[in-house]
Parts: sequence; C-alpha cells; structure tokens
Amino acid sequence: MLKHGLLRPAIIGGLLLHLAVAVGLSFIPLFDVLGFERAFVTSLLAAPTTAMGAISLCLWAQKREQDPPSTKALAWVSTILGLAMLIPTVVAGFLVERSSTPCSPAEGLGFLALSGGTAAIFGAGLGLSAAATIKAHRSPRLLVWLILLAALGSALWRLYSQPQIFAFSIPFGYWPGSLYDEEVRVGRALVAERGLALAIGLALLSFAVSFTDAAAARLASPLRHKGALLLFLLSCASAVGLWRAGESLGFDQDRATIERALARHVETPHFQLFVDPSISEEKLTRLVEDHELRYAQHVRFFGRGLSERVKSYVYRDSAQKKRLMGAGGTQVSRPWAGEFHIDGFDTPHPIMKHELAHVFAGSFGEGILKSPAKLGVMVNLTLIEGLAVAADWPAKGLTIHEWARAMRALKLAPDIRTSLYPAGFWAVSSSRAYTIAGSFIRHLIDTRGVPKFMEAYAKNDLEAVYGTSLDALATEWEATIDALPLAKESLDMAEHRFRSPSIFQRVCAHTTANLVSQGYSRLSAGDLDGAAALLERAHNYDPSRVDVLLTLAKAFAAKGRLEDAERIAAKARDVPGMTARGRAMAIELLADLDWKARRPDEARAKLHGILDLHLAEESDRLMQVKLRALDEPPEVSAALRSYLAQEIPTERAVAVLSELSHSRRDDVVVRYLYAKLLENVGASLAAATEARAAIDLGLPTPELSKEARLIEARSLLLAGKRAEAGALFQALTSTASPAALRIEAADWAERARAGGE
Repeated sequence: MLKHGLLRPAIIGGLLLHLAVAVGLSFIPLFDVLGFERAFVTSLLAAPTTAMGAISLCLWAQKREQDPPSTKALAWVSTILGLAMLIPTVVAGFLVERSSTPCSPAEGLGFLALSGGTAAIFGAGLGLSAAATIKAHRSPRLLVWLILLAALGSALWRLYSQPQIFAFSIPFGYWPGSLYDEEVRVGRALVAERGLALAIGLALLSFAVSFTDAAAARLASPLRHKGALLLFLLSCASAVGLWRAGESLGFDQDRATIERALARHVETPHFQLFVDPSISEEKLTRLVEDHELRYAQHVRFFGRGLSERVKSYVYRDSAQKKRLMGAGGTQVSRPWAGEFHIDGFDTPHPIMKHELAHVFAGSFGEGILKSPAKLGVMVNLTLIEGLAVAADWPAKGLTIHEWARAMRALKLAPDIRTSLYPAGFWAVSSSRAYTIAGSFIRHLIDTRGVPKFMEAYAKNDLEAVYGTSLDALATEWEATIDALPLAKESLDMAEHRFRSPSIFQRVCAHTTANLVSQGYSRLSAGDLDGAAALLERAHNYDPSRVDVLLTLAKAFAAKGRLEDAERIAAKARDVPGMTARGRAMAIELLADLDWKARRPDEARAKLHGILDLHLAEESDRLMQVKLRALDEPPEVSAALRSYLAQEIPTERAVAVLSELSHSRRDDVVVRYLYAKLLENVGASLAAATEARAAIDLGLPTPELSKEARLIEARSLLLAGKRAEAGALFQALTSTASPAALRIEAADWAERARAGGE
C-alpha cells in the first residue's frame, strides 16, 4: 500500500539529490573517499530531505479515504527512507576507495552513521510530527523549514559570537573546526551530541505515534500505543539529561567555559589575558612583557593602535585548546571580536605576533568579519594571511623573501595571481601559501607604504587602489625576489619545508594524522610493536612523513633494539623521492646507531657526509658537535651520545653534563652543550656563564660561535641583565650573518630595551 506513497516527487527528488551529491563528491579531492568530509556534506542533506519525504508521505496518507496507513507505519517508512538515502554516498565512497588507495572506510561509516544517520532520524520525526499535527493548508513544510533554518542560523551565530570554531547542530551534524587540523576522530563530544540528536528524533517519532493520528492530522490518545509512549518518555528524559550535561561532555561550550578553565586573568594597558593557571609567576611576567612588546611593534608597523583591549586566551597546550575551542595544531585569531587563541607559555611566543597582527588588521577591515571579503563572508585568505606574515616577518633560517626566492627556484611557489582566489590558495600547502602571500604583500608595503595597502585591504581590491593590474604587481614582485642571491643550502631547506602537498592533495590525510596520533600514544605507553604497526602504516599513506619512522627508530634504539632501529632508519633513508634534508636526517640517525654500537669510524663517515652537504647552519652545528664528541675519551663520548640522542631524562642530563663541565673545564664542546642544556631548563645565569666560557675557550667553527653568543645574550636577558644582553644583541645585528639571524638579533635587542623602560 505504501509503495505508491514512495513515488511522491519530494521523495524522488530527495533521492536524486543524494545521488547527484554522492557522485559529485567523487571528483573532489578529500571529499571523494568515505571519510569525514563526505559524511559531513551528506549529513547536511539528511534532515531536510528526510523531513520533506516524511511530510509528503503523511500528506499522501491524509488524502486516502480508505484504509490509510497508521502513524506507526508512516514513522517506520519515513525513518527507513531517510536512512536509505545515505546509501548512494556509501556506495560512491567505497567505489572511490576501491579504485584508489583505501583509507579508513570504517571510520567514514562511523561519521556517517553518527551525523547522517541521526540527522535522518531527526528529520523523519520532525517531518512526521509537523504533518501529523498541522493541517495541510497550514503548511507543515513551512514550519519544518523555519525550524531547520533557525537551527542553521543558531549554529552560525554561535560560530560568530563564541570562540569555539567547532559546531554541533542537531539537524545538520558536526563541523570540527580548522582544515589545518588533519586529525579528525570520533570523540566523546560527538557521540554525546549525536546521542542527543537521536533522542530528540526518537522523541518526535514516538510523539507522532503516541499522540497523533497522522492520517487525520489530529491529536489522539497516547494510551493506544503504550510502547511508543514509553519510548517517548525515555527519549525525552535522555535528551534532557544529555542537554544538561552538554558542557561537561564537550558539545555545549562557550566563552564562559574557556574563561573558567583559563582562570588566571591579567589586565595590562592593551590586553586582557586569560591564561591557564598552571603557568608560573616568572613565565606569566615574561608572557605579559611579550604581549606588550608585540603590541608596540604592531603600532609602529600599522601606524596606529587599537581602541579597545585585545583579549588573549593562552592555553596550556594544544590538547587543552583543542578540547575547549576546537583548534589543536593551529592558532586562531578572531578580528571581529578583538581576540586570539594561542597555546604554550614560551617567550618569545612563536605565533602570538602573527595572531595579534590579524586583530590589528581587523581595525582596518569592513563588514561583519572585519576582513577583506566578497559578499561579506567569502574572505580573501591571501590578503588576510599575507598581511599577518608581512607584519610578523619571522626569520627562522631564512627571511620570508629568501624562502620565496628558494621556492620559486624549485618551482614550488604558487602563482600569486591565482592565490588571491580560494581555489588557488587551498591548492597548495599552508606553508607555501602563507609564505608567498607574506612576501608579496611585504613588497607592496615596503614599496608603496602601509596606508595604501590597508586601503586595498579594506576594499579587497588591489588593482583599484594601486591603479595597475594584478599581473603588473605580481611581475614586479617576482623580478625583485628573483634578483636575490640564492645559496644551495637555501634550496635544500626550502625543498624539505615546502615539499609537502595541500591537504586536498594528500592520500588519506585524516587517516594518516589519526594513525600518527595513535602511534605516538602507543609509544608513550611503551608499546613499541603496536606503535610500529600504526606508524609504518601511516608512512605507507604518506611517504614524505619520514619523521614518524625516525621517531619510531629512536624509540627502538632507546630500548636497545638496535636491529629494529637500524631497519626502520634505513627504510627512511631509502624512501624514493625523499628530500636531501630528509635523507640526511635518516643517515644521521644511522650514524647515531653506529656510535651506540661502538662503530665510531662508520658513524664519523656518515656525519662527515652530512656536513659536506651544508644543508643548513643548524644541521652543520649539530654535525660539528657530534664529530667533536666522537673524538672525546670513550666514557665522555658515551655520555655525550646519550644526551645528544635524548636517551636520558632532562634531570639526569643536567647531572651528567654538570659533572663533565666541572671535571673538564677546558673542554669547549662540553661547556657549549652544558650552556644549551641550562638555557633549555631555565637556569639562565648559569647558562650565560657556561656560554661565555665556551666562547673564551675558542669554539672550533663560526656556526658554533654564533650560537654560543646567542645563548649568552638570551640567558643574560632572562636573568635580568638587560643592558649586557642588549649590547650583545646589538652587536649581532650589525655583524651576524645570515640576514635572518640579524633580524632575530634585532628583535631580541628591542626586547632587552623594552624591558628596561
């Protein structure tokens, strides 16, 4: 009887829509496999299509004068119909995985069942309840659409008004936050929130069965279906319980949740800081100084300050930030709200200046997002992130312009002309997109001034403000960058840093990230063989992740399983297409294993081979230290090897190097390594003393000498000797090479001056 009702246009149309989307997603990278993204898109359709199908069935039943189907039958058919509409995407996803590399279809099915399945059940209950209680001429469809749009609007408003970048929606499922956080797994919060969606859906279905006569569109006695009445009461109780526990379960968090967790509140002239209470007084003082210094630097760069205090949320670590606001491996700024969210207490904070730049840029922006955007919401990420990089201007190894130069030489640089559009920006890795955008925009600012660029930023139109074509601007910048000198080590560094593709181009990106996370957890628990299975599988998905093999090999070496360690390190070395620096990292580990196995000649040959490549100054320093350590007396060499291989805990390392430093006062390598270790553990004054001793003894290479001078200067600054530190940093700004080191030294010099004012 009901089979005739299944041919209603709303039902056929819903099924065709699911089929079209399932096929269309098969041609979009990341969305093609049976994973989170496919489940997310399908879930957006599940509640509306199922609800419209349920209403159509109910209205069909109400038109039947003889033997209309029962409400219970309509409930079953509507629910099964909604779940059946998910089948096309399951089939399409499986077919894609079968024709390419299979990722984790079981996990994809889990996301689809939790989000799409519960959304379909909710849609069936919503549609049936509306059609069973409202006469057709009063338009149950209108009511359902109003409810769905209200739910969507509520989720979007929450994303806009609250710090959390994840979103839970009863009808539409779950969005985890930043695309840059590749680890996406089914967690407690998702299970609980979808449990709430299921409970509400079952409550609506059982309400319709118990309290209505759908065929007559009227209320009826609930005692006719005692089982359905019991299900209604249980579902309502479950929904209320889950809803009330939403904050503790992790799906109903807001700003107040974060501010209670980050209970250390500090107000400065330009900031309101909310910091995890585990921070020490000393680190909090440095963090406050760091904030105010970065504010002053941005005032100088942008030419004006901000009218209100900036809210800075500083989390203990990425795990806490992920749990409370959704961003794990990424830092987040919200310019329209005048706030940013970062993790870690280190100073100088590596990301804070970049995130604060977004807030400053927001003071120039227009629209609801205070950012360059089309239609108010389609933001121009190249201008947004490029300006933050240009204002931050980090210099780690190379300057931003030098990184861009190396990328262009390696043919890894995206075309800035296409990067200004979303498809171009997301087509490459974030490191490439950010760096090229930052270099381009810094060039515009350096040649035409900040005010002109900020006008273009506000209008989201470079050509109109600069009065020339984008192609002309890009060509001018390219000529400037290509004229910069280029060293071979710059190419090696850039190849290693920028070789990784965009998340949309990686094979099984989420599966790989999840496997790595699970593998590292197994390592922490001491399960080496379990970790090996997970991490080697992750490497098979993404061979560029040589780091996971090296981490695994080091863990085996630390447990004395040298054969396993050598096998895995050799596998990392022999990965086809590996960058020169990646291969050198594997060879270095093999040298360390030779050293541990008392094969010093083999170790020395490998380390010399890496040093001859001159991959980077940091690499050269480490090879130089290891080669000198190999030449130490056997007992000293063994102790230094254990420290350099990170096989002993920090407390033990301090004791070992302290003893060596006191017994070998003229050993320049021991004094240098002890200085680095003391700086890392916060013993600043002692670190400065050891660094000065190493300098006076005469470090064997310019690279080690420069690093020792930086250790001495940084340590003196942290020990409160600002004048002495400032003088050392100032000397480095005029004498140090390369340019990145001069920029770093100048930043430290300003820090020393600012703290003394």
